[in-house]
Amino acid sequence: MTTSTTLRQPPPAPDGGWGWVAVGAAFVAHIITSGYMLSLSVFLVEWQLYFDINAKTAGLVGVILGFMGPVMGLPAGGLSKTFGCRLVVIISGLSMSLGMLLSMFATNIYHLCLTTILISIGVGFTYQPAVTVIGHYFQKRLGLANGIAMSGVGIGMLAVPPFLQLLIDTFTWQRTFPILAALVLLLVVCGLLFRPSDRELYFINEKTKHKQLADDAAEDEDTSAAESSRTCYFYLWRCLKFFGLQLIWQMPSINFIFVAFCLLGFGYYSSLVFFTSKAVFDLGIEQTTASWLISLVGIGSFSFRLFHGVLIDLKIVSPMMLFIVSTMMCCISDLLNPFTASFAGLAICAFFLGAGSGMAIAVTIVCIREAVPPTNVPNAWGISMTFLGTGNLIGVYFMAFLYDATGNYNISFFFGAGAFFLGASSMAVLYMLKRLKEKKEASINRGEKVQNVEDYVNVEENGLKEEFQME
Repeated sequence: MTTSTTLRQPPPAPDGGWGWVAVGAAFVAHIITSGYMLSLSVFLVEWQLYFDINAKTAGLVGVILGFMGPVMGLPAGGLSKTFGCRLVVIISGLSMSLGMLLSMFATNIYHLCLTTILISIGVGFTYQPAVTVIGHYFQKRLGLANGIAMSGVGIGMLAVPPFLQLLIDTFTWQRTFPILAALVLLLVVCGLLFRPSDRELYFINEKTKHKQLADDAAEDEDTSAAESSRTCYFYLWRCLKFFGLQLIWQMPSINFIFVAFCLLGFGYYSSLVFFTSKAVFDLGIEQTTASWLISLVGIGSFSFRLFHGVLIDLKIVSPMMLFIVSTMMCCISDLLNPFTASFAGLAICAFFLGAGSGMAIAVTIVCIREAVPPTNVPNAWGISMTFLGTGNLIGVYFMAFLYDATGNYNISFFFGAGAFFLGASSMAVLYMLKRLKEKKEASINRGEKVQNVEDYVNVEENGLKEEFQME
């Protein structure tokens, strides 16, 4: 099938073939990036002891990674839309590997903050295209393919922490980083496996054509008017379009998804960060035992990320409704957390936190595909990741402030539950607006059908009258 820009409609997604290779590559990419990002607490303990600093100072690295990792999805969306997912993921592997290689030479925590910026670029430049590329290969089986790929996040949460601890115990944290730098180069291989489909090439060519038309128009305007203010406005508008920020006011309804994702980040990342701390400091559970709670979050995330795709493909539940239900699972988990006084109770809360957050994060890209045209999906997903990173940052600092003010984590988890509830409510508003729009369109279609039938009957009656008069 050709990929000429003269095509009026994009080529259909193949729903298989090389797409399953891309799904496998995305699965591995999520294990590497999300596994490191969500397992950073293993390094934080080592850095506290090595640099003789408090937890708050060591946590700066986690804050940078938790914020910048998702935010880097914003430029990644524009780049993958312009140059393709393959090139962006290759760059991400090189950036993340370089950041880890430089981390071994760190002499203080602030050096690690700088190298974490490079690592964050790698995380964001991997996560965004690794999600977007699935939509170029799948349509009918999108839910299943997306679920398989994103279940790598759960595997990363489950497998990476003990792996990192083993490396640190064996080689020290400094010598662990060059080993990780070599392993992270697997992202380059994953990027090479993201072979552009005909559908992706079509959208890239369409964007190139529209960019050329815009450039020609700008040149004509400059030569005729030569107004610098208009030129500045033109390039500012192009910058906004590159990041897709015009979607915020051109498609106001998608803001409900952005707000829901921000509130999800507020509740999820902060709950994850303080889950083991609550077990150790509030309940006196041993640190080794408490660390298994994060593994249970990973198990819940993996199993339900994989399961949600089947529900969507079989049309058992709509993507937006699934987001609402899964976010409410997180809400109930955080709401019950302060009332638990045993490891077993916390284990149940941890599993359902992972299950709910895993489904909610994975299904968001499907909700976005329902809300915007295919050409705007990369940018919309990048903006969503930016909102998620913002929620991560605000949530961690706010819950830490509440702990300092109250001396326990109970009130923090109550606020986390409130954030989850508001996130579910935001998506519920969009869901109701969508249903009302569908009912209105169905009513209009029924009216048009009735009118067509009446027109047909009138034509038939007129024809009979004419035949009768002729006789």
